[in-house]
Amino acid sequence: EELPAPANRLPIGALRGVHWDLLPLSLEPGELVLVYSDGVTDARDAAGEPFGDERLKQVLAGVDGEPRVVVDEVMRAVEAFTAGGEPYDDITLVAVRWVGER
Repeated sequence: EELPAPANRLPIGALRGVHWDLLPLSLEPGELVLVYSDGVTDARDAAGEPFGDERLKQVLAGVDGEPRVVVDEVMRAVEAFTAGGEPYDDITLVAVRWVGER
């Protein structure tokens, strides 16, 4: 499911003295969170069409695995979509899985 995003989505470290909104999140053991930059959804194919949110959702719906596997699958899909073209923007992906208390 898509989580709500903060109103102002500035890159971390872009400005000094900026107030960051905190968005609390409750996870159940085993749940995975993927945080990504707009370079993923803004990636373009040869015709200039963006990868977009729907393609990302399709990729995520078809992959089940460890965080590294999820990141690798998203990158594979973006690279296949762009056919090795020049990146439109930088791409950042962070995936974490809550394993629960031990």
